Amino acid sequence: MRSNLSAASERAHILVNEYLKKFYQNDVSASYLNEEISRYIDNCRYATDDVRPLLVKLGYGISKKGKGYAYATHAMAAIHLLLLSAIPVDDIVDDLDNHKNLRADDISKQAALAYSLSTKLREDARLILLKKYKSSPSILEIMEIISRFLEVQDASHTLEVHSHASMPFSKYKFDDYLFLIDQATACFVSESFVIGGLLGGVDQKTVKNMRDFGIQLGRLCQIRDDYLDYIDSQLTGKLPFADLYGKRKRFPLLSVFWFGTKIQKKEVAQILRKKKLSNSDIYNVIDIFTDRTIKQQSLEIIKRIEDMAIQKLKLLPKDNPSYDTVLEMVDLFAMKH
Repeated sequence: MRSNLSAASERAHILVNEYLKKFYQNDVSASYLNEEISRYIDNCRYATDDVRPLLVKLGYGISKKGKGYAYATHAMAAIHLLLLSAIPVDDIVDDLDNHKNLRADDISKQAALAYSLSTKLREDARLILLKKYKSSPSILEIMEIISRFLEVQDASHTLEVHSHASMPFSKYKFDDYLFLIDQATACFVSESFVIGGLLGGVDQKTVKNMRDFGIQLGRLCQIRDDYLDYIDSQLTGKLPFADLYGKRKRFPLLSVFWFGTKIQKKEVAQILRKKKLSNSDIYNVIDIFTDRTIKQQSLEIIKRIEDMAIQKLKLLPKDNPSYDTVLEMVDLFAMKH
């Protein structure tokens, strides 16, 4: 039997993709990009794996004053475009090592297309929201959230690069990690949920509870995503081992320095100093962060975040149509499946 979450996610993506297909068929601005955008929306790694549109819908379901889920479709599509707008440039940065033999003008062409896609997707997201919800009492607050999020999203790249350069793995604390993801993934997850609630007309107390819950859910989402970097790319759609190759301060690597033995820390530190990683290096890193002691203490952290998420979720109305699906999402991101 399919879960409520998987069924709801599939319906959300069908709805959003149909909406965006019609939108770009009728779009006349920068129309030379429309074919590229349509192909990108269909084939990018978040084509069917973006929970944020669903979170908009679930946030909308928190309110009993909504106009039916169809009213939230425009916001679901806009939020999906905002996430997709961040991916083209990220993919180029992640894949630079695989393109060392490309000519500079080829890389320039890829970068130009990536920035063009990113800019248009952002502007289209704003256009959809302003056009479809101009009479909504919450439109100004929603647009403020979008602007704030985009600023945070742009700054998060600089923040991550700065943290990578200024602080070694051995000095990087869990609070540093949380701060970094709260400025990106957790923020976007949280605000997607909040935007749905605002469209449904929830009061500000409920907005605060939704935002607090969303932050904890976003933390779980990012930790799970960090581990997916080490799973077959055919299953995830991600560039394989991009975080490891980039020596990014993500949860699996950091857990070794938080909970590992001196020997384990030393071995991983030596691997991270290499200019080029072998398959053996990758397997060694995986073996170390899945060591029983490290894994157990990592799971304890995840459990604490899960408990906080559920605590915040209990503050929301339990008799709304979204509650059970949101609870199932917490369970999924807590990596129990």
